[in-house]
Amino acid sequence: MSTTPLRAVAFFDLDRTLLPHHTSLLYLRMLRRDGVIPLFTLMRAGFLLLLYFLNLVDTQRVVAAVIGRVAGGLDADHRARGERCARELIIPRLSAPALARLEEHRARGDDVVILSASPDYVVEPLGRHLRMAVRCSRFEVREGRLTGALAGPMCFGAHKVEAARLYAEARGVPLSACSFYTDSASDTPLLREVGTPVAVNPDPRLRRLARAHGWPRLRW
Repeated sequence: MSTTPLRAVAFFDLDRTLLPHHTSLLYLRMLRRDGVIPLFTLMRAGFLLLLYFLNLVDTQRVVAAVIGRVAGGLDADHRARGERCARELIIPRLSAPALARLEEHRARGDDVVILSASPDYVVEPLGRHLRMAVRCSRFEVREGRLTGALAGPMCFGAHKVEAARLYAEARGVPLSACSFYTDSASDTPLLREVGTPVAVNPDPRLRRLARAHGWPRLRW
């Protein structure tokens, strides 16, 4: 029995791409609502995310500011909270045009993948809901508790390129046959590697890069 070969892989960033919000901030709102973090931590994270959008800090600094605050927490609690955050705060905010583009890729026979620096607590529940594979960052856990560090490299920059390449090669397609949708200039390394780079709701620097390189620009 023959099977249809995979046509390509369409990689999608998460924050401000599949939805017009930062999922980490939505998760922090839930942590604040549950009394896990103080209001100051939520406000500081929001400020850092603003600086990140303006390309004044990188996402690693934002994650480092958050992960230290949840050190010692139970992994099981965060997984349950991540499921609730995805169901209550993230899924209702998904962009209708983004979902339509996902279905267009599926109809063409493409695989669709979330590729995000956000932690697995929120990305994996969303991936299951959207029937998408997931490549993301993970918090280190020992004896059931978060250590305050990452388990392996953050899915960011060169590591995001490597994650995409390994996923595509495992399915027999080169990155040159793949698409990547993102809002951030921090993802320029992967945008330069794929055959179809797409700037979605681009930040100021990515808007300039997309214009200079002739990359498609979308507003969702």
